[in-house]
Amino acid sequence: MYPTGLPELDRHLGGGVPPGTLVALTAPPNTQSERLLERLAAANETRYVTTLRDAARVRDRLPEASVLSATPDDLLFDPETYLSIPSSGCLVVDSVTELERDTDTYREFLETAARETAESDGIVVLHAHEAEPNPPERWLTLARADMTVQLSLEVSSDAVTNRLAVTKHRGGAVPEKPMQVRLSEDT
Repeated sequence: MYPTGLPELDRHLGGGVPPGTLVALTAPPNTQSERLLERLAAANETRYVTTLRDAARVRDRLPEASVLSATPDDLLFDPETYLSIPSSGCLVVDSVTELERDTDTYREFLETAARETAESDGIVVLHAHEAEPNPPERWLTLARADMTVQLSLEVSSDAVTNRLAVTKHRGGAVPEKPMQVRLSEDT
């Protein structure tokens, strides 16, 4: 099992994310969802591929991870270069939102990610920002994933609340209720 970096979530998942799992994390872009990715990366040997954030800044936050910068086209047309998973480790792709626009090449990207996951016995986490409208192939990300995790944000006059829900888990049961998470420095 791969720890998520969130002990409460690991308990709900029976110890963490099972080896060979393709995970989709969806979140509004105005959340600090990258903190969830950073916690996962800090808890495991990780290759972190960023399409959005500056690679140097990601390295500063994750000094133990192997960090690469890639464009959406790099990932779509040369996925093998970027999708190798460390032995008994995880791969994070932050973010796939811009990749979810072309059916054939994106389907090939997902198949490569799934194959790498199975062959390495590692995990792949695809970070998918929610957008209006959703990218045309978001359904494919969610359908292909073995586990889907949704971060939601509620803002009121006296609180900012983040909730995490596991909505699909092919390897086991999903928790019955979303869990509240704090996305501060110490998440």
